[in-house]
Amino acid sequence: MKTATQKKLKPSPPSSPKKKDGQLDPDTGLIESEFVKMLRARIIGNDPAEPIWPSELEEDHDEEDAIRQINLACELLFLRCEGEPLPGKIHPAKSLPRIIQELLKEVSGWPEDEPPRIPERFHKDEDARPPRPLDRRVAFRRYEVACAFNIMMQAWNRFGAAGVPGAEWPPQKP
Repeated sequence: MKTATQKKLKPSPPSSPKKKDGQLDPDTGLIESEFVKMLRARIIGNDPAEPIWPSELEEDHDEEDAIRQINLACELLFLRCEGEPLPGKIHPAKSLPRIIQELLKEVSGWPEDEPPRIPERFHKDEDARPPRPLDRRVAFRRYEVACAFNIMMQAWNRFGAAGVPGAEWPPQKP
């Protein structure tokens, strides 16, 4: 028999809720489209002890080279995202731009073919003030490039800058 002071207990949520399309991945904090998942696998790989990039085989393993490689890789992603032709330059094997070049060749339909997983709160809203743009696809593709940058920074800070003070990515608040 229940008394007036007893509260109904709410059932606890499942320990690993299945994320719906267009929702943040609880492990990465990103909306992981298929393209972002592929990119993560190509850069970080499955074995944290043996990263794909930066590779131990690279001669230049310093911050300046990492910045150059990340800039070139982001340039390739933005060029494709904006519908521009990719440069014909072939980057060295095991370099980040080469990894991105090969990925873009493999997924030649990105950004047009794969449907983006845009969260519901960003879908078309006729009543929004100010009105939102009709097509959020381009904005979401740019978000994917930002996710790629985040993955590149994680890889560098986890594997390339190991032991360097302040190498944690993302940086923690003081």
